[in-house]
Amino acid sequence: MKKVLLLLGLLMAFMSAPIYAQEYGICGTTTEQGLEIRERLFENRKNNPNFERNRVVTTYVPIRIHLVAKDDGTLRATDSRALDMLCVLNEEWEALDIQFYLKGGINHVDNEYLFFHENFDAPNGALGVWDQANDSKVNDAINIFVTSTVGGSGGGGTTLAYYTSFIDCIFVRKQDMLKRNVIPHEVGHFFSLNHPFLGWEESPWNVADHGLQVGPTSPTNGILNERVTDPNCGNANVADGMCDTPPDYLFGFGQSGCGQWSGGTMDPDGVVIDPLENNTMSYFTGCPEYLFTEDQIDAIHMDLESNARNYVNPGITPSLDVVDELVVPVSPIGGEERPFNAVWFEWEPVSGATHYILEVDRVPGFDNMPIQVTVPGPGAFVDFLLPNFPYYWRVRPFNEYSVCESTFSNTQATFNTNAIASKVEELEGVNSWMVRPNPASTSDAVFIDIETSQPLKANVNLYNITGQLISSVANEFTSGRNTVEIASTDLAAGLYMVSIQGDTGVMTKRLVIR
Repeated sequence: MKKVLLLLGLLMAFMSAPIYAQEYGICGTTTEQGLEIRERLFENRKNNPNFERNRVVTTYVPIRIHLVAKDDGTLRATDSRALDMLCVLNEEWEALDIQFYLKGGINHVDNEYLFFHENFDAPNGALGVWDQANDSKVNDAINIFVTSTVGGSGGGGTTLAYYTSFIDCIFVRKQDMLKRNVIPHEVGHFFSLNHPFLGWEESPWNVADHGLQVGPTSPTNGILNERVTDPNCGNANVADGMCDTPPDYLFGFGQSGCGQWSGGTMDPDGVVIDPLENNTMSYFTGCPEYLFTEDQIDAIHMDLESNARNYVNPGITPSLDVVDELVVPVSPIGGEERPFNAVWFEWEPVSGATHYILEVDRVPGFDNMPIQVTVPGPGAFVDFLLPNFPYYWRVRPFNEYSVCESTFSNTQATFNTNAIASKVEELEGVNSWMVRPNPASTSDAVFIDIETSQPLKANVNLYNITGQLISSVANEFTSGRNTVEIASTDLAAGLYMVSIQGDTGVMTKRLVIR
């Protein structure tokens, strides 16, 4: 029922607004939605007229990154790139005394509909995209979805990212995750900031259409154009509502780089405009640095302290342990051989790290679509590598906040796969079986659950990765469900093989100990 109500609400919002599929420049947040954002800005100011931000304390905001892929899990942006995106965001927002941390790790979503969505264009229209995203979003963090496209080309440009207030989410193309005026810009929208050119989103200024001196209102929605010498920013119907952002009629659209604007454009009073090219909320690209104005920073903090944003302002400080040590690989190294479909990687733990990204590739540059696995401990299992190939691997440690300091290990850890594969054969009378927990910790008791259609005599064997038999216990299983404990006490972290061997065959499963 909740889902139906959400769709009805989205449909009404969509039908009441103009087409949202504008594709200019950086951002897909349109004038129509900008008006909603500005309404929240002025509501915040009304509710807190004497607001003064704390310029000493850092506020930590949770963020949830959703890396979307095709239905088969391919073409997804890497977890490492997601960490780099968070690093860029924190660097750009450090001056605001606001920092972001990972909430619940990095989420993987296999959804081709969402991955290839063309913003609001058919066949993957707005309602379907938002509905698919709503199935994955969380309610205690800023949700950022990384997809292949968020708007088609055409109309003079390509949308790189957008924020929608309807489900309070940000969408970004994976190739634009690290641009310093993309995600920091969209998070600005999330916290009530508008483009300084509000009202010009769908019709960038050009002299042929708008004249060298603009009229009193913008091309869209009759928004009053901001003036240079007589700032009318206090008026609720004027541009972005900021007094320290000079007039900007979308001058950055189509511009190459961040050079000084020299179009000679004049405001309604005939005063030549000098826009703030490196403002984070503008459309000028390629600036060596971007910044927010003091009014924008105050608006962000005011929104952050509002009731509408208390779910991303929990007053929690994440672990601030700095993760800056390089991982030391342990195994496999030095060209050791491993079965191609069963490789256990192990490395020394790093102080402060809560998670590790393992990267495995056939080339030392790790640029041949490497396999990536993110795990909570200093070991990981990878299967289905190619037989008889040399491989390289490296590891990047991190925690929920320390991502800028963490880098991949630079030691060349190498190994070779052979043609050996773990065989799994049928055992007569066994309907199903499982090993649990799997993965297990070094202190866990490990069990086999097995369901048989007839009584069965079989040995339960435990082998290490080299094939050495560690334990073997004879068992008599009754018809039906059976549970037996594996002799796993004091096993070191690593990859093991558990087999049930009877007179008619053998069945094998892998067991990972962390």
